[in-house]
Amino acid sequence: MLQGIFARFGMPETIVSDNGRQFVSEQFELFCDSNGILHLKTPPFHPQSNGLAERFVDTFKRTLKKITAGGESLSEAINTFLLCYRSTPNRSAPEGKSPAELLLGRNLRTSLDLLRPPTAYHKIENNKQDSQYNRKHGAKIINYCPKDLVWAKVYKNNRWKWEAGQVLERVESIVYNVWLQGKIILIRSHCNRLRSRSEFDEVHTEEEQKTSLIPLDILLDS
Repeated sequence: MLQGIFARFGMPETIVSDNGRQFVSEQFELFCDSNGILHLKTPPFHPQSNGLAERFVDTFKRTLKKITAGGESLSEAINTFLLCYRSTPNRSAPEGKSPAELLLGRNLRTSLDLLRPPTAYHKIENNKQDSQYNRKHGAKIINYCPKDLVWAKVYKNNRWKWEAGQVLERVESIVYNVWLQGKIILIRSHCNRLRSRSEFDEVHTEEEQKTSLIPLDILLDS
């Protein structure tokens, strides 16, 4: 368990524990020595020595009892508590920041953020996606509007072909919902799998399909 925690957050300088058998064993001492960790043990039958942990347990129990009284399950109550605890500013923390801000360098988004006016975050992210796509492919993204005629690249059975379709709406910056006219189905397609189409292209393609269906002997006779 400690190895998993250290893999995410790094190794601490000091560990404080009680005198449980797992903590006073020779194997645990070797583990601490090999990782350069100072192991401090509290006096037996004196939980007040580890006041931070005991205080947190008290806060956790009282809050959990109030949340579960509202009908939430135990797992839901734990997640609700952790989100509130980690996103709440702490006066004892450096600069009064929240635990999440100290750890992650940013605030956590909670339901309380819905009370604030909307920001331009999504617009910035969409512009970032556009610029990243342009740098990677060296091409300009074509912006489609609803009712635009397009060719959509459709994959099936490890093969693909172009299908005639019409743009219904723009879901994201470079993702569209497209209605395939021939198959009468709705698909979600990336902009790099769409090509502009005109009514002339559709008629021309239908004529080519009709020509390809003519038997070879008729073509030779003509």
